[in-house]
Amino acid sequence: MGYDQATTSIKGGTEEAHNRLKLFLSNPDDVATFSKPKTAPTSLEPSTTMLSPYMKFGCIGVREIWWGCKEVIKNWKGKGETKEPENMFGQVSRWSVEGCCS
Repeated sequence: MGYDQATTSIKGGTEEAHNRLKLFLSNPDDVATFSKPKTAPTSLEPSTTMLSPYMKFGCIGVREIWWGCKEVIKNWKGKGETKEPENMFGQVSRWSVEGCCS
């Protein structure tokens, strides 16, 4: 089609979105202790869930993330769960209200 080679490591699509969500939810400690302010914006490796682009383009729904996290935390045996607004629920709620245009 004449486009240059992609410069991002983020692959698109619904299948990739669900794979990333499944990967994130597979580590209950990461889900329960996620804290957005503690992520490193200058890191060479992503320190976030990398789910935002998939929500923005409609590849995955806010409710899928919300209920996935809810189920993981319900069964989590650890201590020190992060609270809103820093945790995943606070971040997802914020995103659903502000959307991609904030």
